[in-house]
Amino acid sequence: MNFLQIAVGDDGLTLHGAGKAGVLRGCLRRPTEAINTECCREQLDLILEGSKTSTQHFISALQILLTKIQAGQPAVLRIQPDADSVLYESRLLSGQFTWLVGSVQPRGVGLRLELERCNYWELPWVGLPLANGYGKETLLPLRIDNRADQLGENQVFCGAEALPGDLPAPLRLLVWNDQGDAAAIQHFYADLSYGERRAWALEGEDALADPTIGVVIDAASQGGAYALKQGSGPQPVCLLRWQIDARDWKDQAGKSVLPVARLKSLAPADLWVWWQVYQGGLVEVSLEERMLEDRLLVPLPTFHFPLLLDGAQEAGGVLRLELWGQIADGEAFTLALDAVQLLDGGGWMKAVPLPEGTLFPGEILVLDSRSAGGWCRSIEDQAQRYSHQVTGTGLWLLPKQAARCGFVFDEASGCFPAKRVRVQLQVRPRVRVMP
Repeated sequence: MNFLQIAVGDDGLTLHGAGKAGVLRGCLRRPTEAINTECCREQLDLILEGSKTSTQHFISALQILLTKIQAGQPAVLRIQPDADSVLYESRLLSGQFTWLVGSVQPRGVGLRLELERCNYWELPWVGLPLANGYGKETLLPLRIDNRADQLGENQVFCGAEALPGDLPAPLRLLVWNDQGDAAAIQHFYADLSYGERRAWALEGEDALADPTIGVVIDAASQGGAYALKQGSGPQPVCLLRWQIDARDWKDQAGKSVLPVARLKSLAPADLWVWWQVYQGGLVEVSLEERMLEDRLLVPLPTFHFPLLLDGAQEAGGVLRLELWGQIADGEAFTLALDAVQLLDGGGWMKAVPLPEGTLFPGEILVLDSRSAGGWCRSIEDQAQRYSHQVTGTGLWLLPKQAARCGFVFDEASGCFPAKRVRVQLQVRPRVRVMP
């Protein structure tokens, strides 16, 4: 062991290695004891030799740190196994010390320090090599478009060997708004799925034919067109429906989906929507939610892809997704839908702007999967400010698995496919046991 330290915020007490107090003559780390699947116990025997004043000063500093830990202040145990290794950290949950029996002598005293910590070690943040149509295996910010069609790409891929460690690890997303198109970004969605499946979107113009649905050719829409649905009356009505071949959704069978709709005009007032999923017959009805009426990038109710029945793929089985809606007062309405991006419900995050939380040109939005707050950092002078509230499961990467991340975002005035940003991903690897 080359270095060992307890740190609470900016305060630290080094127990072994460079910077330790002169009164501390020895530190013996005993074998770790498991408490449960989530935490474990470290035992450290400390030998103090020195004047009464220096001994009391050390014990007082230790007690202050333990009190801060008990009060819930963020604290970590840091260990460097040898001089050439990285620094490992584990979050501390509690701590206490007792006197070693028979150790109180005129020349010194012995303490046993017991620390409860999380049952894993974290390594420093490292960048993930990313790839898409704009670059291969790069650590530099990589361009993404705000569209998923033949004219752009809103995803990045990382290889199976990208993550060191042996446990699921949190990702940190950096969104660079530096592409010179004056985008002032507000809401930002990101998802993570495993494998090399590309981003999936239901295009409005690809919905099954219906006399009440028109297709409007529009170069400013994703896919070059959007669907225009008209209806009236107080009864529930199927707004749009799509048919998906089993070969296209078999990898998503059993998974939850977070759909995000790109609208061309604001949603009708008091429109409640839900999904109905058919595999042969009806297999799921989602919860009902009222569509947001002040945005053009709108989350829809979550649903699940059903498990693929035996023989369904060989028999050419299809899945039918139906988006239903109802306006209680029965007024006539029009819904202009460009596309629905299907985010992986198992790993996603949504950044919602605070009252003055826009990501302006020349800034980087930082979204940490472990934090409920996102912040903007100036590219020029590194000044930082909190800007977004973050919801969702977060993005977590599994070791030895290839992954894909997809993105979609909006501005105050709409969700424009022509906009683009650059992204980076960082990961903080986790291991159960230090090498």
